[in-house]
Amino acid sequence: MGDNLLILDFDDGLKIEEKFSSYKINSTNRSIKKIRQKYLNSERLWDFKKNLSYVEIEDIIKHLRRYSDREGIEFQISASVISFIQYSKFEIEEIAKRGLKIKENKDSYFDEFQQFVKIVNEQVSRPLYEIQNRVSFYQAIMNRVANFSVPGAGKTSMVYGTYAYLSSESINKVDKIVVIGPKNSFLSWKEEFKNVFGNKRELRVIDIHNSDFRREMLYKNVQHYNLFLFNYEAIVSYRYELEKIIDDRTMLVFDEVHKIKRVNSERSLIAIELAQLTNFRYVLTGTPIPNSYSDIWNFLNILYKDEYRKYFSISLPMLNNPSELLKEEINNKLFPFFWRVTKHELGVPPENPDYICDIIANQNEQQLINLLWRKYSRNPFQLYIRLIQLSSNPSLLKNSLTEEMYAGYGEDSLEIDFLPLQDSPSYSDSELSLIDAIGESSKFLSCMRLSVNLIKENRIHIIWCLFVDTIFKVQNHLNELGYKVAVVYGGIESEERERIILDFQKGIYDVLVTNPHTLAESVSLHMISHDAIYLEYSFNLTHMLQSRDRIHRLGLNKGQETNYYYFCLNGQPESRSTIDKKIYNKLNEKKEIMLKAIERTSLSVEYTIDEKAEILQMMQEDHFEQKYTDRKDMFEEGSETSELARANIIKTIQEIERQNIVILEKIQKFSDRREELITSQEIYMKRFSDVVDGYYKIIENPNLVENSEQRLEEAKTIIVNFYDQQIATLKMLNNNELREFDISLKLLKEDSIDLL
Repeated sequence: MGDNLLILDFDDGLKIEEKFSSYKINSTNRSIKKIRQKYLNSERLWDFKKNLSYVEIEDIIKHLRRYSDREGIEFQISASVISFIQYSKFEIEEIAKRGLKIKENKDSYFDEFQQFVKIVNEQVSRPLYEIQNRVSFYQAIMNRVANFSVPGAGKTSMVYGTYAYLSSESINKVDKIVVIGPKNSFLSWKEEFKNVFGNKRELRVIDIHNSDFRREMLYKNVQHYNLFLFNYEAIVSYRYELEKIIDDRTMLVFDEVHKIKRVNSERSLIAIELAQLTNFRYVLTGTPIPNSYSDIWNFLNILYKDEYRKYFSISLPMLNNPSELLKEEINNKLFPFFWRVTKHELGVPPENPDYICDIIANQNEQQLINLLWRKYSRNPFQLYIRLIQLSSNPSLLKNSLTEEMYAGYGEDSLEIDFLPLQDSPSYSDSELSLIDAIGESSKFLSCMRLSVNLIKENRIHIIWCLFVDTIFKVQNHLNELGYKVAVVYGGIESEERERIILDFQKGIYDVLVTNPHTLAESVSLHMISHDAIYLEYSFNLTHMLQSRDRIHRLGLNKGQETNYYYFCLNGQPESRSTIDKKIYNKLNEKKEIMLKAIERTSLSVEYTIDEKAEILQMMQEDHFEQKYTDRKDMFEEGSETSELARANIIKTIQEIERQNIVILEKIQKFSDRREELITSQEIYMKRFSDVVDGYYKIIENPNLVENSEQRLEEAKTIIVNFYDQQIATLKMLNNNELREFDISLKLLKEDSIDLL
């Protein structure tokens, strides 16, 4: 054995020394193949990649041990390799201890913090708040951490505090910031730089969405710039340029990091690799776990890719369905590596209770409400959208449903608040006349009256809408009255949008009309506006909360009031209604749950209910509750028909309706075939509804229908068979959701075999 020796050494990188008398490496061996595939620069054996982590080196050692045992050769690990691994492990443990000490405000960092504040104050024109200084100091000392402070805490200012320190002449560790985030955050990054540094630093920025931007700017004199702005969609096409720009003197910031979204997507994988190019990397978001604990996977790998497997040791399947014990473990392990400032800590004055502006539908509006419920009763999503349109802007009912109608169209990763739908409406002449007779809805006119009153009181305010046409309708109405109206929506170019927002902040306009998807994040309007009107709103809780935070954030004067007005069009007594009030009530209920979650310093899933499933449930509950209640008197108490119908038929029908909600919710996960599957399911449900309607008609008047007994039996058979088909569909969808589980099981089994 001593004649054939393989030595693993570390000298500015991993190296292998072969001391063979008669032996030759078996390149077909599985362990050698894995090393070659994962850790070598080329086909040339032992040409190891630079900057291998201790986790990767431990994996290489595992494969080399396995190889040497099988081949009967001796394998030695040099002291330099062992020292590197031990030091690296020690480093992450020490970083965690350091983070805990800083967060707990230990005296051991008192002098360093005072020196930090002194240096930062020399560099900035606008001093940071005490809590912002503490977070900025934490970021500067830790190098790789997350800032999960609530919206409105000033996360951008905290980053600039860290940058002021690290780029100061006395520290001199960084010279630029690269920000990757949503493009609607770019204005905030540019303006906040000017606000924080004033005339002490000149902003030299490359914004890839500026009209004067040229790609060659990323190659020439890049050292001249101190701020680079890229949106998430751009990192795929600008990957090469980013790899050249980001170096060990770069602060890399992932703003609104939850926008990266899917695990193992091209975007997330590129983001993780780019992050490894610098040691100063930070992730920012006010909603770190919007949907499930798996949301932490991307940002933890951005910050601690090398250490993730060994230190955090939480697999993706575990994150997808964590036990309460695991949730506690996740928070304990994460706690040293993130800071979360709550609104309570900020001392922001409380907002006033919401003003609910209820308007009763007039006669024409009530007729149109009834018409829509009849027309779309079997299409809950279309009904949902059409009722929102009716309440604020009835003329939209004549238009097709398209993505372009939403004011957020054209934004990064547009998340339409509704399922993608194709509805080209068909109305009779009398129905069209009814729509035209309404003109401007009662809700719209009431909203405009409030807006005018606020303007007369010199209260600059914001009106939130969902649809482009409604935004223009509001603008035209107020313009005709002589008021200055700013409009911002997804169709306006970034540079023009920034100009409008800046002018609004300067008080040039009386009112801003916009939509949550375009302006709900990263824009501060609290210094100019303290009133917000919600003319149109959807089930999207995140957008609603973020839009509220535009005017309720750090920097408000003590005692400053903040007001929110929600307009609801309601049906007449004992009549069908719109869904404005139901949406508001559900949003308010979810808001209380969410606020409790985000005011905690620990991390938890902020709201797990699928909004689309909620919409389906709400719309179908309304429809079927009335439908089945009206038919209770079909069955005589105590009869055999009554018992059979109640127990077997109505129960089965209602269960099918519940299954349909779940099926449509699960179909959302089929990104490539979603529309096709939804259309198929809706067709099946329409046929099912036709059978159910016919069944009840026969029950009502069996003597007036030919072959009534035979038809009833056939209908019962169809209903039962349809139930079985729905169960089969659900099983198929559930199996699809378990695909990652099955793959992980298979891989873990293979790894277990390898270890034997």
